Amino acid sequence: MGKHFYYAHGSVVFGHEFGFFKSGESCELDIIWVSISSSESTVSQFRGEEVSVSLTVSGEGQEAEFNADLSVVAVESLGFMKIILMTNDEASPSLISALSDGEVVTVQVEAAGPLAKQLDILYDYHSLEGFEGARELATALCLSEKRESKHESRSG
Repeated sequence: MGKHFYYAHGSVVFGHEFGFFKSGESCELDIIWVSISSSESTVSQFRGEEVSVSLTVSGEGQEAEFNADLSVVAVESLGFMKIILMTNDEASPSLISALSDGEVVTVQVEAAGPLAKQLDILYDYHSLEGFEGARELATALCLSEKRESKHESRSG
């Protein structure tokens, strides 16, 4: 079964992404997905490492901060840039609630961490407009694929 992603592009760097994916293994879970970039070729050494990221959700005079420990699952090349893909942390219900009520989330790599020294930009802002609708659609697609998979395994 595939993964169903929903995410927003960065405001500082369009190619930066913050969002989630759902997998047919457990459609109820929202697994955090972050991509950032670097012009340093040495970031490939961080594949498999854990990176601490802070998530600050803002909106209507409210602010909530969350922390996530994400694994660097891949480092891809795009021209001279390296795209760092991080995931493997489940979103808490309080994070999902804050994102649903918020307007913007700021994603920042921990400045004291070793990866931070390799990044040109440590943070980015991501709009939360459409977050709830995208999450509902990802859940529906995941559940539909899961039902189809069960039906195929029974009839095959």
